Amino acid sequence: MSNVVDLSQVRENHYGRRAKISTSLKRLSRDNRKRLLGSYPYMRFWLHQLDAHYYAHFLRLHLGLRESLEQQITLAGEQFAVINQFDHHAKLFSAANYLPSDYQKSQLILADLEKLDAKLADDYHLPPQAERLISYMERASDVYSIALLGVLYMLDEQLSFAAPALLSGLRNNGVDTSKVCSYLHHHCGNRPSLWRFLRSLDSITDFQTQANVTIAATVTYEIHREMLAPRTFRQSVQRNVRRNEWLPLT
Repeated sequence: MSNVVDLSQVRENHYGRRAKISTSLKRLSRDNRKRLLGSYPYMRFWLHQLDAHYYAHFLRLHLGLRESLEQQITLAGEQFAVINQFDHHAKLFSAANYLPSDYQKSQLILADLEKLDAKLADDYHLPPQAERLISYMERASDVYSIALLGVLYMLDEQLSFAAPALLSGLRNNGVDTSKVCSYLHHHCGNRPSLWRFLRSLDSITDFQTQANVTIAATVTYEIHREMLAPRTFRQSVQRNVRRNEWLPLT
């Protein structure tokens, strides 16, 4: 996995006429969607083979990521920081100026899992990719906690565009999406909040801070895409299902 982003583009956005972090983040989003749309196995699985069982595991993965992210944001308190590692000087940013009011979504996931009555293992093991992302969030929180906003943007943006298609696939596979998909339904109507979030990030004009947020979003896109690759996702499911629900790896 590469953590490299086009910093020249971030710098251009900073010093050029359009000093907008949203330009870099939107480019990341478009590039990610192109990669997903160009992968036939990925699209076939998530649009046509997603059923209630797989959806429960998808929710459990997102629950692990969301709970960790929300915990790190809580630990950051009222201000996000970017710490210069040479002189230890900290730049502080008020969290209230950037955090969407609805950023806490772990409760939506828990409610869906309860309604699904998913038979997940009590000692559920997150896949290595999820553990890497959680570890990344923890490290980022210690040095440049504002980078957590890049993680949040990726998780919200991805589902804001994917949720309608996922809901359609679930309905085609017999899932009553009116009862067990509040997490996805929330994201279907979440684009106005996402655009407001992007506009708030545009008020960040400091190059180092722009780079921190953009790099965090890049890392999250890459790990999340790897985590949900069909074969990787199925392997994660198999490691967690109970013995009497063992699924064939196809």
